Amino acid sequence: MAIETPVRTLCDVEEALDDGGRIEVECLTSAWREGSVWCGEWRLYVCSTDEDAKSVRELLVTQRSREPKVIRSVHGLVRLATDLGIDLPQIPLSEGQMGVWARGQVHAENIG
Repeated sequence: MAIETPVRTLCDVEEALDDGGRIEVECLTSAWREGSVWCGEWRLYVCSTDEDAKSVRELLVTQRSREPKVIRSVHGLVRLATDLGIDLPQIPLSEGQMGVWARGQVHAENIG
């Protein structure tokens, strides 16, 4: 599959997040439940600014094959968010929805 958009590998995502970037999580296939597992398909984009302060949106691809990285379970999304230091990940559950991940995001009130 030919990719016509700028790409970034997973090993380079930390740098973008450290510099104030974010990840957009696009739901490709609405979530469904198989037993105790929530499945679906999600594609990720890394959004940052370049040295000229222009916005850059790059498709997250696998390191080896350079194919678009597609996550196929909610568990996989949560694991990736945790690995990247995202404390409160937005997980879109319906096809076409978009969630945004950034370090230090606050979307919920502290209870207690």
